[in-house]
This record gives sequence, C-alpha cells and structure tokens, in this order.
Amino acid sequence: MNLASIKMPTPVITRLPDELVEHILSFVPGKELHETVKLVCKQWCQLVSSSVVLWKLKCHMDGKVIPPLVQITNVPDLVRIYQKNPYGRSLITNSSGGQSSMKCWDILSNGGAHWKIEKKPIGCDEFPLASQGETTCFATSFEACAKMQLIDLIQSGCGEEVLDVQQPPIEVSEWHASRFDCGSIYWLKAFLLDNRKRVIRGFNSAPLQEEQWLGRSWSQMKYIFREYGPGVRYVAFIDYGKDTQFWAGHYGAKMQGATVKFHFESFGDATIAKNHPMEIKAGPFNPNIYL
Repeated sequence: MNLASIKMPTPVITRLPDELVEHILSFVPGKELHETVKLVCKQWCQLVSSSVVLWKLKCHMDGKVIPPLVQITNVPDLVRIYQKNPYGRSLITNSSGGQSSMKCWDILSNGGAHWKIEKKPIGCDEFPLASQGETTCFATSFEACAKMQLIDLIQSGCGEEVLDVQQPPIEVSEWHASRFDCGSIYWLKAFLLDNRKRVIRGFNSAPLQEEQWLGRSWSQMKYIFREYGPGVRYVAFIDYGKDTQFWAGHYGAKMQGATVKFHFESFGDATIAKNHPMEIKAGPFNPNIYL
C-alpha cells in the first residue's frame, strides 16, 4: 500500500467557524499565541495575524486596558497594548526603590548625605503601600535631593491617536511623609512634553513644609492633567525633598509609590492637589530650571 496516497481526514478543529476558533485561541497564553499558534495551520495564522476580535478578547481576558473612545482596528496596535499594557498600569519604573537602587531615576540633586533607600519606616508611620508589596521608600537628607524620571509614552506602548484625539486624563501622584522628630520639605512637579521635549503643560505642587513634631503620617500628592491638547509624547516626573533643620543623616522627606497612569473610568475626576500656576518657559525642557 502506498501510504503517500492515503488522504488523511481534516482535523475537526480546522473546520470550526472563525468565531469559535477565536474564542478557543483567546485562552492560549499570550506569548504562545503571538509566536507559536500561527505555525499550526493557515487558518490560525490568519486569525492571529489579522483578527481584531481575537486580540480584543485576549486583552479583555488578561486585564489589558483598551482605550474606550478610539476605535482600534489593526492587530499590531492591539498586540502592543497586550504586551505593554500602557493604559492599565503605572508607567513609572522603580517607584519606591524596591530594586534597592536609584535605577531608572536621573539624579538632579544629591545633597547632604545623599538619597537613601529605607527598608523600614524610620520615624514615620507604616508604609502606605505595604499591602501591595511596596516595602521600601526613598529618603532625603539635610540638603536638596531631587530626582526625575522621563517617560516616553510611545515607547511605553501608547498610540499617537489615543494621545492626540482622546487625550485621556493623566494622573501623577506620590505618597510622602516626614519624620516626627524633624521638619522637612516635599515638592512634586510634572510636565507633559511634545516630541521635541518642549513643555506643553506643567504642574507644581509648591513646597510642602512639615514642622517638627507634627509629621510622621503619609499623605498622597495627586494631580490629574485633563484636556491637555494634542502632541504629548513624554511625561517628566520630578520630586524633591530635604529636612529643615540641617541634621546629619536622612531626616528629610520620604517618598513612596511614584505613579504616572491614565484614567479612563472617569473624565470628570477632580484634582486632589491645587494646581499652582508656574511659568512655562519657551524652548526645550530643562528640569534644572524648575528646581
């Protein structure tokens, strides 16, 4: 018998309608779906490569946030959203010093005894985000300590149409505290920049001073940018702290949980921090101007 002449029956799954196959494939882990499944057969390859329905199902099942008001109709954009989830997470990296380093932060000022990462709350209440696994914080010293993180929104996975047309609200926030035994100053600033890193909008919390013996509790500084106009491509996040009594060591403001994220659930959120107007200087962004 010539085995080559025997016609093998078509597998049942390849005869299923696309809608059912899309549902089945949505249960496949994302990496295998993108890299391996398309090698199985022509139908699966076509679905993985071109089915918007499949990738929307996959994003929904795995908790990846798709912007609600902009119609995304191509698979590469949905795959990018699935892989990077830019609209469903904070875009800040190393938000509390959990990597035991200043990794991903640009140090603008490192005065006094320099920046320090504390692994337990010293002179203040328990960490506000301890229940979420954040068990460290940044601590400042007796001279100015300032750091910045510049977030490239496109590299983080955001789409230009979403940023320019929908302009979803952008939250910048951070928890901060003083020691009970020493006064301190905390300051948060944030800037929305265009593709040439020129300032479009800015927020300035103004310096918040805590007097000696009145501190120890954690507070969250939070501001939400809304209706900021087209062209935003970067977010610059800058925080600053020091003590007010020039004590050796790390008696200045502490920070935890730096956050930059989008808000899709409500476009009418009130700002929690007052927006103190600042002078927006023409030309490229220079963080040292605002220290």
